[in-house]
Parts: sequence; structure tokens; C-alpha cells
Amino acid sequence: MTTAEIFKRLLQLFILGILLYFAWVIYQDSRSQEKVESTDPQLSLNDFEVFRYNREGILEYRLIGETLVHYDNEEGGYLTDPFLKHYDLSHDQHETQELSNLVEWTAKSDFARYTQDKSLLTLIKNVNLHKPNREKPQDDMVITTDLLYIHDEGEKVTTDLFVELEMPTRQLSGYGLIGYPHKELFTLHRDVKSTYITESDTGQHDEK
Repeated sequence: MTTAEIFKRLLQLFILGILLYFAWVIYQDSRSQEKVESTDPQLSLNDFEVFRYNREGILEYRLIGETLVHYDNEEGGYLTDPFLKHYDLSHDQHETQELSNLVEWTAKSDFARYTQDKSLLTLIKNVNLHKPNREKPQDDMVITTDLLYIHDEGEKVTTDLFVELEMPTRQLSGYGLIGYPHKELFTLHRDVKSTYITESDTGQHDEK
């Protein structure tokens, strides 16, 4: 092997080494760069309407509102003027044309937000939950508060804030609530006060 060939081989190795060095530097830079998540919403809707059906094709609930903004991250989404209707799944909805007769309970508020997995819906400000009872109108119930958590597609509702429960003949108030709308079970946690309402609306009180 001549001196020229040796020099040529060394030059080739030198160039190859430089190329490998720059490739390694670029690779390290790409690994060190943090992934920047977009802060823009993935979806934005006005005057939206969402329907949720179970596996049997039965309507579980209907959610309507003024605006819906959804993010493709842990932030979830936000709603304005949400109005939620949960339906009674024990009746055959195909036998009636009036879904309004199958409304089990409703809830509305000024604002709301939901988690990414849709397992928690938080109603915020001027929350109103109505649990009608068509068989016993005297047991109709309206719950008002400023913050209400709706868990697991409506199976459970909770709050730690001040709550008022109003029925035609009785009013309850207190702090903290856990409720199961489908089972018609609602429990206030502390500082509970009750007011019985007479037909003459004299406001007979029984506090405890």
C-alpha cells in the first residue's frame, strides 16, 4: 500500500468520524428537547347538543349548552350554560314519543368542566338539580348550591359547599352533600336545618 493510499484511507476515516460526531450531536439535541403541548383547544362548539346512549341503544342523558371547549390533554373541557337531562332507563323508550315523560332528573348551572375521561362533570355557580316525582308530586325535590360534582355518568353527586334542598312541604339546608339521584337518596353532612311548610305558608319551623 502506497503512502497516497494510506493518506486517502485516513482522510476517509476522518470524514466518517466527523459525520458520526455530528449525527450523535443531533440525536442528543432531539432527545433533550421537551415536547411542547399545544394550549389551543382541540374542539370548540357553539349551541351544542350531546346525546349519550348505552349499549342497548337506550338514551341515558342529553347535554345541551351555549359553548363547549375541549382540550386534548388532562385539562378536559369547559361548558357554559350547561343543561343536563338524565332519563329513566327502566322504561322502553321506543314505546313512547314523549321523552319528556321519561326524564329522571335534570341539572343546570352557569358553567361546568369535565375531566378527560368524562368520569367527572363539575357544575359551577347557580347550580340547580331537579328530581321530579310524577307519582308523588309532594316528593319533588330541587337542590341548589354553587358547586356540584356529578360522578360516573350521574350515578352519584357530591359537594362540600352550602346546599339547599326544597320540597313542596319541607326545606333542608346544610353543608356538604352526597346523593344518588337514581335511588332518590340524598344526605346532608353537617349544620343541617329543616323547615316545614304549611298550607297557609306560615312558615312553621323545626330546626335541628
